[in-house]
Amino acid sequence: MNHDEWLEQAGKYALGVLNGEELTQFEAHLTLGCQACEDHMQLMWEILSLLPWALALPSPPSRIKARLLARTMAEERKLGREAGEDLTEQRERRESEET
Repeated sequence: MNHDEWLEQAGKYALGVLNGEELTQFEAHLTLGCQACEDHMQLMWEILSLLPWALALPSPPSRIKARLLARTMAEERKLGREAGEDLTEQRERRESEET
């Protein structure tokens, strides 16, 4: 097997799709200390770890979003009353602190 083929195997290994004889052969190759394959696998693992961040998050259904926002606003109002402030006072205070 030429080294380009080993590097292809390294990518498959990082993805976890090697099995059987291919897996055995590649792991034997790694025991020889092939730094290029180790580096390639490390790069692949780093790239794979970023994939979840590349996916667009789905928007919640509108009725669930509306319920969540209503519940959040109710909780904000409750916390404001407990602290002796109304929501408007809290917002004004936060805005003045930011400026």
